[in-house]
Amino acid sequence: QRGTSFTGIAAGATKTIFLTSPAGSNQTWTVPADFNSASNTVITIGAGSSGGSGTSHGAGGAGGAFALRSNVTLSGSITYQIGTGGTGVSAGNNGVAGGDTWFNSASMPASGTATAVGAKGGSANAGTTGAVGGLASASCGSTKYNGGSGSNYSSNAGSGGGAAGANGAGGNGGL
Repeated sequence: QRGTSFTGIAAGATKTIFLTSPAGSNQTWTVPADFNSASNTVITIGAGSSGGSGTSHGAGGAGGAFALRSNVTLSGSITYQIGTGGTGVSAGNNGVAGGDTWFNSASMPASGTATAVGAKGGSANAGTTGAVGGLASASCGSTKYNGGSGSNYSSNAGSGGGAAGANGAGGNGGL
């Protein structure tokens, strides 16, 4: 399941909310009255890309990056977007890049933005070269990890890279 999640501590209780609305377009979320800006964690994961198809383009797709930020100050309504996963392709075509996922911003936030969180999606492959995982350096958060890269085409196929998560970078595809 893809989406944005955050945990906020409200009146001594932990509350976890997952935002999983339609991917690929900006959405609006109303911050609950009991949201605690002094004690929360926001997590985003970029979408994975699809792999290529065919002997000249059949390399593996890539996983999305992970980004986290704690104690994000929120009130009113915020804008977020959940990245769309790369779509399947017909023979002889490169894969499609995965979309970026962001929270508290109208577009993918710059790396140093202190009030937003964003994770880069996996890139598209180029011919027989595997796709590059979503880059932590192009993501926005206090903790960021790269998505795994897809493997290069070999014999009959390429394998995909894994998404990054809270424990580190996504694994690279291998044969």
